[in-house]
Amino acid sequence: MNIPTYSGLEPLHISLVRLSLQSPTRMLLLLSICLIGCDRSIPFEKSGWKEKFDGAYPSRDAMVEDLLHNHILIGLTTRSVSDLLGEEDRVELVGKPKVDGRNYMTYQVLEDFGWDIDPVHTKYLVLEFNQDSIVTKTELLEWKQR
Repeated sequence: MNIPTYSGLEPLHISLVRLSLQSPTRMLLLLSICLIGCDRSIPFEKSGWKEKFDGAYPSRDAMVEDLLHNHILIGLTTRSVSDLLGEEDRVELVGKPKVDGRNYMTYQVLEDFGWDIDPVHTKYLVLEFNQDSIVTKTELLEWKQR
């Protein structure tokens, strides 16, 4: 019985030795490309933002950066914000009592419980309004348990 031989194939250990002898610059370049590819951002989409599953919003964390950087929120009215982002999550922020219930709106972006019954990581989008119900400031508040 003849077993074919392939001159282009090398044993695995030889290939690994060659890989480890490559320049550190190439290895850093490869690592950088891998890390850049880990970006979880996706474009903001109204229906995806409003999608809720099991008490959480699975797409909001990936969309929030695009929403803040590529969509003009400053200058929108309360009604326009509600049309775009849906009903707010009505979270009272410590140190920011609501005046007449409408000086800011909050949207839950992330709420991670890990293996605990209490959240270990939260993120909220906060939109502040002036007396004419116009957005004057946007803020992304994040908290992580130490």
